[in-house]
Amino acid sequence: MKETWRIGFDIGGTFTDLAMIQEETGVMEIWKVPSTPKRPYEAGLAGLQSILYRAGVSPKDIQFLVHGSTVAINAILEHKGAKVGLITTEGFRDVLEIGRIIRGRAGDISGEALYDPQYEKSPTLVPRHLRLGVRERIGPWGDIVEPIDETNARETVRKLIEFGVEAVAVCLLHSYANPSHEKRLAELVLKEAPEIVTCLSSAILPQYREFERMSTTVLNAYVAPIVDRYLVGLERELRERGFEAEVHIMQGVGGVMSARAARERAVHTATSGPVGGVLWASFVGQHAGEPNVISMDMGGTSTDVSLIRDNKPSVARESFLGDYPAAIPLIDINCIGAGGGSIAWMDSGGMLRVGPQSAGADPGPACYAKGGTEATITDANLLLGRLNPENILGGEMHMDREASEAAIARLGEKLKLNPLDVAWGIIRVANANMLKAIRLVSIERGHDPRDFALVSFGGSGPLHAEALARALGIPRVLIPRHPGVSSALGMLTADIKRTYSQTYLSDIKKVDPSELMAIFQTMEKQATAWLARHHIPPSRMLLLREMDMRYIGQGHEITISVNGNTFDRKTIASIEANFHTTHQRTYTHSSPGELVEVVNTRLTAIGSIGYINLETRQTLDEGFEGALRGTRSVYFEETGGFVDCPIYEREALSAGAVLVGPAIVEQLDSTTVIAPGEKARVDRYSNLLMEV
Repeated sequence: MKETWRIGFDIGGTFTDLAMIQEETGVMEIWKVPSTPKRPYEAGLAGLQSILYRAGVSPKDIQFLVHGSTVAINAILEHKGAKVGLITTEGFRDVLEIGRIIRGRAGDISGEALYDPQYEKSPTLVPRHLRLGVRERIGPWGDIVEPIDETNARETVRKLIEFGVEAVAVCLLHSYANPSHEKRLAELVLKEAPEIVTCLSSAILPQYREFERMSTTVLNAYVAPIVDRYLVGLERELRERGFEAEVHIMQGVGGVMSARAARERAVHTATSGPVGGVLWASFVGQHAGEPNVISMDMGGTSTDVSLIRDNKPSVARESFLGDYPAAIPLIDINCIGAGGGSIAWMDSGGMLRVGPQSAGADPGPACYAKGGTEATITDANLLLGRLNPENILGGEMHMDREASEAAIARLGEKLKLNPLDVAWGIIRVANANMLKAIRLVSIERGHDPRDFALVSFGGSGPLHAEALARALGIPRVLIPRHPGVSSALGMLTADIKRTYSQTYLSDIKKVDPSELMAIFQTMEKQATAWLARHHIPPSRMLLLREMDMRYIGQGHEITISVNGNTFDRKTIASIEANFHTTHQRTYTHSSPGELVEVVNTRLTAIGSIGYINLETRQTLDEGFEGALRGTRSVYFEETGGFVDCPIYEREALSAGAVLVGPAIVEQLDSTTVIAPGEKARVDRYSNLLMEV
């Protein structure tokens, strides 16, 4: 029988991670290579060649290929997207700039930006001269109040073409209720300039709230040409290297889609890399008997934190990409600038700070000896003996300890501290930043972190995991078998997924069951056709119905699952009761006597691509002497200085082995620190479990 191989690769800011899984047995092969920021997929192609050679597998043997990329989010963060023109209803072109009263960005729950006299609003992605209105009007129920002015519409399209736009975003008033005018404008753009990308709000986000719909559509248009060029080049290079499998792209909601679909819905790929890590945290947590986990992915550039309850990652219906709102479902991830390459510096008050600036892959931390001169978290860990300068990436990469010491000493001169104190200070400040991120997704959202396990991964995560868990009272830490490539592994567990939505404003008591059923049936028809285009048979299709609901007068909604295949008054009453229960659980109060309003209908289409079996180790052996590789002097705060610390090789540890700290566990893709007095056990899936 021919073996079924899946391969995933995630291009991060510092490293590109690759993982292969043999589907039937769970046998894995992993690899990491430094990223090439100026030529994003060059590192991925080199890494693919290396990992296939190591596994003795031909490109033709790969049946499933999935990729996570930072191309879209980097274009947004760096303001290097396409030149976009916006067409909207006459009189509404400034909606994009006016926005909402909310200041700041996602993750800022302090409200400080509202009172910051130095706050500067990010520039709009479409300057005013490229935002044009057309004479037309559709009412909120889809009625045509004013037909589209064909002459005016043609002039508007031609004017944007003359301005040299690469993409056109079309967002007309109430187009969610009737998309006919938007579709006509798309026809005019296609006729006048077929090479220009056209994005319609009625296709991207058919929901009410003009600003969020407009912002999301503009974001999609802003990154679509960039993503398209990237994927065309990537697919061409893969075909030339003998890959025959269709390329799938990770999307922010936790599923994958074809490269073709990614070109049309490019904004959904913005957070594709970090999402893979959350999926892997959920996957390994489920196997380890931990349904409630906090995932912590500390890579070279950032730390991404997310909360998973009952094996289901939290999904936000509205998020920010950079400083721009995007009303698309995304797995809720809090990202901060704290990675191995985060730069330590002294602020104007003489205080030590770490990040968010990063040395990245080029030049990288000082110890990379590639021209970097500033102290980073990696340099601090190296100076403290936590990292082995001769055993990074299995010995493929060497670190310059003297360069780290020199960089930290220069910072110490400014701070008037010795290098050792600076190094430990860098670790403590970095940990404090990560603790804030974990508190944000847990304590500040009503979750007690003591009820969760911490799944820590990324190349740097296991170095800091135990200290973070201890500070928050998290009782257990789980380090996956291959923490440094967890995002790539998580992508291989993802199903084909897409979310459809349609605004449906109605008092729940006045909902027409047959009308609601017709809306869901229309979305289901679209969803099954989309899954069929991804070669998913009906037996592996799953369609989940949901509704966004709120008490009348509220500004925001909560999403309620809708069970059953038919709608009647009894079904509607059950949905209303579920809303009250969910509101009570979410906000600790509910008002069963208040009127409830339906706002949006949603349908999530899922196409299963098959289950992965994790490789297990049946033999349990509490011994670990065969994994001992010597000792090294390592600094621990608990001991007040350096101590001789045993060093273990992760792959040589047997299932059942129990390690007592202080100890260091090294492997190709990461290093784990076990503090004095702490215990770690290897389970049958080769996870490293620490009871804190």
